Amino acid sequence: MRYGVDSGVACGANLGLVSLGLGYADQALQHLHRALALARDVAHPNTLQYALTLTAMGHHFRREARDVQEPAEMAIALISEQGLASNFLAMATCLQGWAVAAQGQREAGWP
Repeated sequence: MRYGVDSGVACGANLGLVSLGLGYADQALQHLHRALALARDVAHPNTLQYALTLTAMGHHFRREARDVQEPAEMAIALISEQGLASNFLAMATCLQGWAVAAQGQREAGWP
């Protein structure tokens, strides 16, 4: 698991996104938040950035800008601090920008 993602976290986070797609928005957030809690317990940087980014994405699909911003910013900071090779940096940056812009700070949402 040195470079991978904990399978329990990955399954839980992905189940959350699938649940959103199927229309089970409340259950989706439960799955995403459980996956994020597990990722924090595992204390593996790559797993945590994965869970943070997918949690932000889940809130984005629900158009919850305030709930997108924090996990997206945490993912960006973690990826940068740990020097992780991650495609999730671009995704988290886009999510963070959207969250800021959606809260009325349109200029600040652009990098």
